[in-house]
Amino acid sequence: MEQNELPPPSTEDQRLPLVGRGLLALSLLSWCLLMYPLLSGGPLVLDEHCSYWIIDSDLPGSSLMRSLDYAAIPPLSSWIQIGFLKVLGKSELVFRLSSALCALGAIWITWLAGKEMRSPLTGGLAALMVAWHPEAMDEVRIARCYGLVLMLGAAVIWATIRWQRQPRSLGAALFWSFSSIALLWTHYTSALLVILSGLAVAVSCWWQRDLNR
Repeated sequence: MEQNELPPPSTEDQRLPLVGRGLLALSLLSWCLLMYPLLSGGPLVLDEHCSYWIIDSDLPGSSLMRSLDYAAIPPLSSWIQIGFLKVLGKSELVFRLSSALCALGAIWITWLAGKEMRSPLTGGLAALMVAWHPEAMDEVRIARCYGLVLMLGAAVIWATIRWQRQPRSLGAALFWSFSSIALLWTHYTSALLVILSGLAVAVSCWWQRDLNR
């Protein structure tokens, strides 16, 4: 073996991507099973009536006004629900579908964030935690904004990791910015995640600047 030649990866290292993909597949299968109650199309619960009032009310005004002035949440999730109902028709299942699909997106993005850290096993385990989180699954099965919050929160974390690895990348900066803006336009309480992730990027850039001196 030459002096600069790297040793071949161990058998255990070669198995990690396979295990990570297996955990991702288990996470996606878990989502399918946990979302099965959506097919029953039961009547709307109280919180869902509030969500529907925002997008379809006899009162004058727009969904933007009702979201900001009465519901006290940003309107992004309501606008997505409007799109689903216009394209697929009005039903309980369609009304709830956007939230459930966003939860599916959160599982996938979480796995990608783990891969960004060069650890598919970490991504698989994190995706499984998202899929099996009991509080999250209860909330994303109804027509509320929390499925979108879950997906965009995962996107912000993924974007933060990418920006930390590529501090000079305009694409990474734009990805983080758009993900953060979309998250803030979904729920105000998500501001804490945006602030913490922004601080993480700032500290990482400052640390790398000192190392490069």
